[in-house]
Amino acid sequence: MSEARPDTPASSTQAGDDSAVQNQEQAYFRILAENVGAVFWLTDWVKREVLYVSPKWEHIWGQSVECLFGGDHSAWADNIHLDDRARVLRNFGRDVEQGTYDEDFRVVHPDGSVRWLQERAFPIRDEHGDVVRVAGVAEDITSRKQAEEELQRARDEIDDLRRAQIASLTSELLFAEENERHRISNELHDGLNQLMTLALLRTAQLKDATRGASHELATEIERILNDAGRSARSLTYQLSPPILYDLGFEPAIQWLAEDVQRTYGLEVELDDDGEAAPLDDRVRILLFRALRELLINIAKHAGAKRAHITFQRSAERLTISVRDDGKTFDPNTDAPRGSGLDAIRERLANLGGRMRIQSDPRTGTEILLETPLALRLDGAHVPDPFTP
Repeated sequence: MSEARPDTPASSTQAGDDSAVQNQEQAYFRILAENVGAVFWLTDWVKREVLYVSPKWEHIWGQSVECLFGGDHSAWADNIHLDDRARVLRNFGRDVEQGTYDEDFRVVHPDGSVRWLQERAFPIRDEHGDVVRVAGVAEDITSRKQAEEELQRARDEIDDLRRAQIASLTSELLFAEENERHRISNELHDGLNQLMTLALLRTAQLKDATRGASHELATEIERILNDAGRSARSLTYQLSPPILYDLGFEPAIQWLAEDVQRTYGLEVELDDDGEAAPLDDRVRILLFRALRELLINIAKHAGAKRAHITFQRSAERLTISVRDDGKTFDPNTDAPRGSGLDAIRERLANLGGRMRIQSDPRTGTEILLETPLALRLDGAHVPDPFTP
């Protein structure tokens, strides 16, 4: 029986096959790496050396691949935007071995253009579980970021428009409410009050024409009519004080202080520089209503004896301070005095103003109302006029 003699040993044939397969796999990998849009890289994690980086690196990163194979292993970070570099380096060192490294950041190309990248890294471990290689992929996501920024700008514009529309609607509702108050106030003044005056005249005539029990009854009717007249006049002023329209904001606040002191016993002091503020009608109405609400809250809920109102004006805004000596509270945790403070805050905010509360047992409570003198209700963004 003749013995067959193989041309090559079996072990040599197997090694050749494995080498051919490996070379073919590497060729496939290179074709894939060189024809996709992302950058692939592979490092020897033990030696901290770059083993491979795909040619797309120079296009995406804006650096020559030669800088990755020198002695300076941190050169890959040179093109990372200064605002992102520290974060990327910190998270790379912290997350890469756990396989959780995934960062979005900017790189600056030599021509000054800025590109957004998303980079992820994946550890490769040996049989002992130690990381021996780290593979990564970086993708240019500039187009996506630009689309996200455009979408966010569109959202911001919609939000600005919505806020402006809410401010306009709030202003119109407030103005409509005040117009209705003013109409009812005028009807009370021109109708009911005149009837009460006529009734008093007739009652006086009745008193002059009667004696005894009838005279006493007429006197009692006259007293009741006087009380009713005072109540009607008070209601007229509470609904819409004519002084607010006839003489302006400052005289109306002076009347309000006197009315609160007369009705609730709260001593109210005004500190005004004497310069009339050219307030928009809506601002004037809102501030008057807000001050009335605050003073009544102080009188009813704070147990205060005195309140102090201070006006501070500038070219574009008016700040009103309302300070009292009553019970203090923590505006962040405690329920505010009475109801209506949230409504005041919301209405001021919608018209471009704000309310601040400062309450301290040593100094008392101070509420600041800040508002622009003029409003923007044309659909444009209403800027915060109180930001330095």
